[in-house]
Amino acid sequence: MVQFCCGSAECLKLGIPIKRSSMPIGGHTPPQSGNLTILGSRAAGGLQSMYMTFANGTIITPLEVGSPVDAASAPVEPASAPASAAASPSPAAIQRRCDGWQEGSYKPNAGEDGDFLKTTDTMLVSAGNVPIKNSAYTFTNTYSSGFETTTGFSVSLGDPFGIINLGVSFEFTNQTSKQIQYSVGVPAGVTGRVGFTPVYRCSKGSMTQCDGTVVENQESCTPFLTGGDTVQGDYSIVQIS
Repeated sequence: MVQFCCGSAECLKLGIPIKRSSMPIGGHTPPQSGNLTILGSRAAGGLQSMYMTFANGTIITPLEVGSPVDAASAPVEPASAPASAAASPSPAAIQRRCDGWQEGSYKPNAGEDGDFLKTTDTMLVSAGNVPIKNSAYTFTNTYSSGFETTTGFSVSLGDPFGIINLGVSFEFTNQTSKQIQYSVGVPAGVTGRVGFTPVYRCSKGSMTQCDGTVVENQESCTPFLTGGDTVQGDYSIVQIS
């Protein structure tokens, strides 16, 4: 039979002398003495069961009798997931985080519509008419201006240009307003104001909203910048009647 008690208070209540065995328990060797006999232990090294005797050798009658626990058959608690391992968000949760245009959804049209150059309206850049002369000459001056990206996609749903950038081979970027120096040839006997016709690099394509709506065949354009952050284009004399 097997007697179990825990702690000095419980063992003394049962009339069990408090003495320690010289046998290893749980991997440690207690001080030499005592009336503790190990019935069995596992390879893991823990105390499994025991019986106790009084000093005269009489076995102490146990309150309960049981067999040693078989570690191989004992239920094993499932290992809990680490606190840092959060569950993957559901598609619905991902959809709720999407606001406006879906990331990576821009698809350029096939062929030339996917990447092309175009000019826009000519803008007047001189304050007044250039001088008229009897021979041709070069007129040089400066003006202040900036050029911005344009798109047919709704900007109220978010910034579409960052998404378009992922789908084309060039970058959509504004040219901030700055002083621009230019030179233009003026024919003999001609006067008028200097005009500048900027060139834009454009793409037509489709983009998908976060609710799944596909918006197709919209044109987006960015200033065609050359070295030194200069917009490509043509200067000319515009005669105004």
